[in-house]
Amino acid sequence: MKYILILLLLVSSTFYGQIVSYDFENNLTDNISGFDGTYTVNGNISNTTPVYTTGQSGLGILLDPTQGIYLPMSLNNQLDFDKSIEFVFDFKITTLGSDDGRKEILELSAGWNDNTTGINVWTDKIDDNNYKVILNYTDGGYNEGVENHPGGSRNNIGTFDVGEFVKFRLILDFEKNKWTTILNNTSSSAYFDNYYNLDKIKQAVKDNYIRIGWLNNSSSLPYNGFTSTVLVDNLKIYSPKSNTLLSELTTALNAMTNHVNGSSPLTESQLQKYLTDIQLNYSGNFTDAKSDIFEFLNAYEDKYEPVFADGNQAVFSELPIETQTL
Repeated sequence: MKYILILLLLVSSTFYGQIVSYDFENNLTDNISGFDGTYTVNGNISNTTPVYTTGQSGLGILLDPTQGIYLPMSLNNQLDFDKSIEFVFDFKITTLGSDDGRKEILELSAGWNDNTTGINVWTDKIDDNNYKVILNYTDGGYNEGVENHPGGSRNNIGTFDVGEFVKFRLILDFEKNKWTTILNNTSSSAYFDNYYNLDKIKQAVKDNYIRIGWLNNSSSLPYNGFTSTVLVDNLKIYSPKSNTLLSELTTALNAMTNHVNGSSPLTESQLQKYLTDIQLNYSGNFTDAKSDIFEFLNAYEDKYEPVFADGNQAVFSELPIETQTL
């Protein structure tokens, strides 16, 4: 009986809510449900073979400024718009090009410009070596001529180096009217602005292809700022969102506590892993993990001065990982 319980826990934690999985090992095959992807060039279906190259694990698909993929519309019928949707994948910008360095990381809108109904995530060039990632959502009111409509809610959700692999996670929690992103050790979250009609946004997501690398309803480059190339790997979609794991949260908290009190120091990569585990699994687990959380807080307070004792502001992602864990 004990082994059956362990097996059930493993299965439920791995597959709960998961609809599709693409590993991009020389194909666009969905390994779970058969919702295979389609490769495009300039927005049009292409019979040429995409470039697959070394990804985060195994191979990934390389998409230049003109290339993209989309998933079948039938997949959208499996998404639970009353509860939540979660997107998880790895990506790496390999080059930003000579202009704005834009690339559609995730397209969930009606497309063709950023004021069109829906949600989209893209990159913007900062300089030749760095870029930011923008999450945008809107109900399309600006394009429809609504007076004084701001266009959309544009949110900077992380800044990264060219050539850096980014673990991307987006949760659209429609039950709580809230979005959350985790990109490596940068976490952002906010409620959808009540100004925008969320029902219209959800309908746009449902009525359009899920794309990576390209806008919906655009058959040519929308403007010459689309110059980035992206490598994508390990795409998974959950609906409702995946279960958080209490065991991973408490393991990470205990490791962080032992690091802070000096009994078992961690490497930088271990620190980043445990911070990500905490970010991924904190939601819904506070009560059960409360003693471990306060044990970490006490260890931190015993060793460090108050974070903002001097009254200065700081960029969250630039703080020491021990401090980000707070």
